[in-house]
Amino acid sequence: TQFTLPAYLEQPVAFSGRVGWREGQLAISAGQLQFGAASVTGNLLLNQHSRLMQFDLDAQAPDLALYLPETLQLQNQAAIPISLRSTGIVTPDAWHLETLQLDSIQAVISGDGLLERDGDEFIDSHLNATIEIANLSPFSSWVARPLPNQALQLSVDLNSKAGVLLIQQLEVLSGDSDLSVTGRAANPSFPTVTLAGQSQLINLAPWKRSLWPGKAGIAIKTTPASTETPVVQLIPDYPISFAAWKGFDADVSLDIDNLTGLARPLEDLQLAFSLQRDGLRIDELSFDDGVNGSVALSGSLLDQDKIPQLDLALNGESLVYGIPKAPEEDANALPAYDVKLRLTGS
Repeated sequence: TQFTLPAYLEQPVAFSGRVGWREGQLAISAGQLQFGAASVTGNLLLNQHSRLMQFDLDAQAPDLALYLPETLQLQNQAAIPISLRSTGIVTPDAWHLETLQLDSIQAVISGDGLLERDGDEFIDSHLNATIEIANLSPFSSWVARPLPNQALQLSVDLNSKAGVLLIQQLEVLSGDSDLSVTGRAANPSFPTVTLAGQSQLINLAPWKRSLWPGKAGIAIKTTPASTETPVVQLIPDYPISFAAWKGFDADVSLDIDNLTGLARPLEDLQLAFSLQRDGLRIDELSFDDGVNGSVALSGSLLDQDKIPQLDLALNGESLVYGIPKAPEEDANALPAYDVKLRLTGS
């Protein structure tokens, strides 16, 4: 059998160590793998019958860029040395990560824990992990979108109780934005997820080019036209599909004290919605507009015999639509409106 490696992986390889094979089990001890300028040392055990993998590995590379395709090269970066230490055991029902430590000048990742399931219950599970990225911008090529020039810190603490995986804390900090999430997940075969998030401030200004690249004058890759017969859509550019949430149920709530980076800042934003097999239900979406106005929205988008059914109600009070022509013009002097809207249809 012949296969061709991509050009960036065409590098010299050397291996030394003790290798044993017996009754469906491969054991490598004191292994030393040299792959170009990178090295991997340690022990590895693979058992075909029990589908077990046990590893104790150290890896070093003088420059991560040597092992990435051109599309994933970090932007405007010099050499990025990287080191990795990882030990653990993986089976079909349990992931036991004893040690994970990745260090580089751009990112630091550490974690340890155990994720174990018995049928449709999470048992004896706990996981702690942190990710620190010095600057998101060089990683723009990884997501094919421009990322802001700011740091990212993420920490997570998971545990299990009575067969349920508890998200005791998920903290995200980036720039002057913050988000704290708690929740739970049950029934791995058909996940049921509950999440509650709180934030003092989310600033969308640094993320505008990421969220709306087309409006920022950024070229977007287009995919070749499909040869399949197109589905007739009332609004072809925005096809509605329920496939994404057919495999899980979710209840999500979010409270944001201040949302900035839009044409006008929003205050006291509250959102509560649920995703189920039959569609999306928005129980509440409300906010103040930072002047005197407020908006409250509720509704649903449900799948009835593969036909989307929309029901939407919106109430707005004392809303100012205009934007001051000059900094000295008072927004409070602009006319305010009350709005009531109800939409139903399919």
